[in-house]
Amino acid sequence: MCIRDRYQRRVRGVVSVAMADPLEKGFQTEVLLQRLRARDAREVEAFDELTRAYAHLLHSCNASNVNLAAQNKRVLDLQENNEAVTAELQRVQDQGGMVVDSAKISMLEGKISELQVERGDLYQQQSTQNSKLLEMNEQVDKAEEAMARYKEQIDALQAQCTTKDDEIAALKDTLDQVNSQSDNWQNQTKTLNGLLDALRTEHDELKNLHEDLVGRWVAKSEELSQQHNELNKMRQQLQQDRRAFDVLEEVRQGATGEGSVNIADVIDQNFMVPTALPTELKTRIKTHEKECNQVAFNNNTGSYFATSSADKNVKVWQVMGISEGGEHLCLSGHAQAALSVSFSPDDSLVLSGGADNSVRIWAAGTGRGKHVLAGHKDKVFNARSFPDCRNAVTGSHDRTVKYWDLGTGKCLQTILGASMINDVAVPPDGMHVVSGHYDGSIRFNDPRTKEELAKLEMHAGHVTSVCYTPCGTKLVTNSRDSSLKLIDIRMFGELCTMKDDGYRNTLSNSKAAVSPNGRYVAAGGHNGSVHIWDLHTSRYAKRLYDTTATTETIISCSWSPNGQDLAVSDRTGVVCVWSS
Repeated sequence: MCIRDRYQRRVRGVVSVAMADPLEKGFQTEVLLQRLRARDAREVEAFDELTRAYAHLLHSCNASNVNLAAQNKRVLDLQENNEAVTAELQRVQDQGGMVVDSAKISMLEGKISELQVERGDLYQQQSTQNSKLLEMNEQVDKAEEAMARYKEQIDALQAQCTTKDDEIAALKDTLDQVNSQSDNWQNQTKTLNGLLDALRTEHDELKNLHEDLVGRWVAKSEELSQQHNELNKMRQQLQQDRRAFDVLEEVRQGATGEGSVNIADVIDQNFMVPTALPTELKTRIKTHEKECNQVAFNNNTGSYFATSSADKNVKVWQVMGISEGGEHLCLSGHAQAALSVSFSPDDSLVLSGGADNSVRIWAAGTGRGKHVLAGHKDKVFNARSFPDCRNAVTGSHDRTVKYWDLGTGKCLQTILGASMINDVAVPPDGMHVVSGHYDGSIRFNDPRTKEELAKLEMHAGHVTSVCYTPCGTKLVTNSRDSSLKLIDIRMFGELCTMKDDGYRNTLSNSKAAVSPNGRYVAAGGHNGSVHIWDLHTSRYAKRLYDTTATTETIISCSWSPNGQDLAVSDRTGVVCVWSS
């Protein structure tokens, strides 16, 4: 019982350890406790049963021994009586002539017979008791063997208890280490929380400073933009005055007989940027791994052009100077394909429309994102800035034209049309907006009143692009019916239609481009060729084809401001720059 008490105390010790460490070793200690309890129950039950059997055997053995001693004493008494009677008979016989009472002799003989019978019974009982004693001794031996086995099991259990005690001690040490580490982590957490609070405070201060600087920078930028716009107006006015003077001088010379002068030719030559037809391939740049959806030169110098691609990126490339043909900026942000790209008139912003239904505004100098214009419910196929660089217009396949404030990124107005929109354009004076539609129509809207000015249905296929001539009085449209049309904005009437047997427009986002002097229009074909028409005569002027390249469809065209270079992009992500 003492062993069992010690075992139970150790079990209670395991329970206390399990209670002390419920978080780290609760599950393992509970399993161990259940196993020890089950084994204890089995061993104690067997041990109690063996003890009861052993006690019963001892009690029976003691009773048999007492009974056997009593029977042996009685046998001795009978033997003594028998010996006494025999001795008496012998004494009588030895006396000789003495007459003995026959009745007494018969009585004694009968008594002797009874004693002998009783002695035989006692011997038989003694034999029976001896047999039982032997059986009980065998049982005692078996019980002792069982006790020896149980003692070995108890010793083994004690060894296991010792091992478990060691494991529990090790677990306690581990728990102490974990608690120590937890305390260290808590201290470190407090320190980090303090540092985080300090960083948050510093972040708030920097954020406030940043907002203040941004506000001052925006105000300064607006001031500089106004000054720049005023300078441009003055410069343009001076150029126009100078050109008007030159025209009048040439007319005067013609009138005085110094030479025959065509007034229309003089006006075209002086009021327009001189443009020669491109003849040779200047450079060929792999701009994207996927198709290049649009290419657009910057408006002032023409030393850079931007590209948008199905790889979700917008890139700016340098085409003049030391790094000619090198990547200048990579503008990432669209979640799906970038479908269009354009510069603001002052070249300070880059606008891109995407298949993720958003328009992104970037700083052209640094590539930093300024605004994300969200509100369209379908792909945005083009975004254009107004001449004042303060507002923008976008067209989407959700059939809406939206007007935006570029300073705040907020939508100012939404106009719902009857058909999906493939392209939008703004004239140089910014007095109206034109949109080309999926149903082949062209719609004009007033950005001030947001009312529709006119709707023209001139194409049998989707209108894929709309672009103004530099004077702003004419519009060139391109369509999936493989024709281009020149439209007079003042009368909203068609001036001419341009076609060619080798020209086929197979894309809904194919973009044509008008040269800076308004003399030519270029459009990409399905077989990798570029087709150019003369807008003055509506005749086919030239075909450009890169014999070293694949015959992939040309998607977009863009003239440089100086009128000397023409950039075209194709479905392999290659941009070719043709020069005169």
